Amino acid sequence: MRSAAVLQIVKSLVKVENPATQRSIASRTGTSQATVHRIIKENLELEKISKPFVHKLSPRHISERKTNARKLYENYLAADTWKFVVTLDEAWLYLSDTNKIRAIYYRQKGEKSYTKWLRECKESFGRGFMIVAGYCHNGKLSLVRVEKNVKINSMYFQSKVLTPLFSK
Repeated sequence: MRSAAVLQIVKSLVKVENPATQRSIASRTGTSQATVHRIIKENLELEKISKPFVHKLSPRHISERKTNARKLYENYLAADTWKFVVTLDEAWLYLSDTNKIRAIYYRQKGEKSYTKWLRECKESFGRGFMIVAGYCHNGKLSLVRVEKNVKINSMYFQSKVLTPLFSK
């Protein structure tokens, strides 16, 4: 059932920024999902690639990051002092994330286009919880869950996040 018309429909649906799922392509073309997979892989010779997840940065933010990274390296991380650095980051984990932009795209095999399409963060807050994670020269640190509906200030951060991280 891999006719030229079906090949053209599948090609038009996968060579876009947000490709349709193989299941929806199969229902549109009246073929099976396995046939759509074979068309993408064998006939069109495309491979599935995950999009990189990036923040949307303005030119001002880019120049500030370059300046600040250089200052950080020159003032604090030169020689062996980098071994004493602990990197922490916090993240929101959500239980459901529907109607989102697809995390994949298709490209020709052997093509090296890493920045073709990106996923941008959206600044909306759904139901979820916050965790803090970190790593250092000696390895990864444990995860710390931040309580719900709490005002995070320096005292809370020191007593509920940093102390459990460094005591373990």
